[in-house]
Amino acid sequence: MLIALFLIIEGLAVGACAVLNQTKFGHHPESERLAEIERSPHYVDGELRNLTPTIQFTGGGFFSGFFS
Repeated sequence: MLIALFLIIEGLAVGACAVLNQTKFGHHPESERLAEIERSPHYVDGELRNLTPTIQFTGGGFFSGFFS
């Protein structure tokens, strides 16, 4: 029973990797596309920055009890 569960989990993991590695999910930008990204005003210090601030979990919220 335990071996069957392990094989199912392993099969799902391999299947997920196979699906997510398809070209339709994209790849790292090269040449023209990379140059276009680097010219963007939102590209700062080697990474793209969000236009709006992203709220981080800093504690004190509803889920803070779950993670402490």
